[in-house]
Amino acid sequence: MEDIEKKFAERGIIRGGLLLLRPEDALELIDEAARKRRKVLGVDGFIITNNSTQPLMDESINLSKYPLECWEKAKRFLLCRVDRDLFFEIILD
Repeated sequence: MEDIEKKFAERGIIRGGLLLLRPEDALELIDEAARKRRKVLGVDGFIITNNSTQPLMDESINLSKYPLECWEKAKRFLLCRVDRDLFFEIILD
């Protein structure tokens, strides 16, 4: 786990080696990544229950094609989902 992810690990849930964050915390992680010039390659959404971690393809976005716009696109994507009961993995370079 890299420095940014370590900083946010206490705010999220670790499942299967993935750091999964609520949208508000994921937005802060993206701001931190932008400050450190760490590109956001993607955002993956999940539903978490006591017994399962379900990835949601409709709640995921690949940003690897947008190296200069990745932070803003990731934030817009998450801002549309803040009211949903989802967790997100932020994939950094």
